[in-house]
Formats: sequence, C-alpha cells, structure tokens
Amino acid sequence: MTGRRNADDYEWFSGYFPAVEARNGQMLASANQHAADFAWKRCKTQVAGSDAHALASVGTTYTEVPGAKNKEEFFTGLRAGKGRLCGESGGYWKLTRDILLLCGEMMREDRWTVLLAPLVALVPAGVAVDYFIDLSFVRRWGTAINGALPQPAPKRLLRTMPVGQKQMA
Repeated sequence: MTGRRNADDYEWFSGYFPAVEARNGQMLASANQHAADFAWKRCKTQVAGSDAHALASVGTTYTEVPGAKNKEEFFTGLRAGKGRLCGESGGYWKLTRDILLLCGEMMREDRWTVLLAPLVALVPAGVAVDYFIDLSFVRRWGTAINGALPQPAPKRLLRTMPVGQKQMA
C-alpha cells in the first residue's frame, strides 16, 4: 500500500483481505520483504505477481501451487498454504527499462507522441527520484508496522557456522 497512510490502514487492510502480495515484480526487494513479514505475522496467504506493464516483465514474478491442474486446485492449494512465490523483485534498472519500453510502444502506436521523445531522456532521473521516495516509504512504514527487518549475518560468520547447524532463512 502506497500513498498517504496511517498505521490503522494496515490493520484495516489485514482485516478485510485473506492474502497479501508478498512479491511484486516491480517493487523493491525490501518492500516485498516487509510485505511478506506483514503477511506472515497475520497468517495471511502470500501471493506474487509480475505487475508487468511491459512485455519484458510479463511472467517474471508469479505464484505457483505445485500439482495444481486447474484454477480450483490452484486456489485450494493457496488457501492450504501450498503456494510458492517465484521470480524476481523490482529495482531501478527493471523499472527504467519497462518505462522506456512503454514510451517506445506509445510512440509506435500514436505517431504524434514522437514529439515527446526529448522527454524520454528524463526517465532515468524520474525513476531514481521515485526509487528514493519508495525506499523512504518502505523504511518508514515497514519498520512502523513490522519492526526492523533482521540483517543478514556477515559472510565470515556464515562460513564459521558449525557443521549441521541450520542457517535461518
């Protein structure tokens, strides 16, 4: 959930929806991690989707239910907690690419929009601004709603972990 929020919005959301998109193919990995944490703490079904607006991103992020042969089995599997989140999160380069692809497609379909071509040079800067706004939003609300995410262990500690001890995911 983006835009203006208050803490009650998240609890309201939690009360009305049985599932949370915990992996969105256009959102930052940190936003997706907070969404997954939010869902986990509230026992919500987690789903994933590419949020594609350009063909290059279609199907790069998705939810699968192993063994499901039709939509009924898929939804039954989701409700039973058998869904798997697959694919990638978003990021600066992916979003920039998709916006540039959309601009190119717009100019191909509506020839008059070629007049706007010089503005395409501003896309990387605009995405950078959006990226930092999103990071700020994720830090503020993710931490307010879920608390701080655990930091990964330094690599040197992972290598010295005793044999047979499981690393926390």
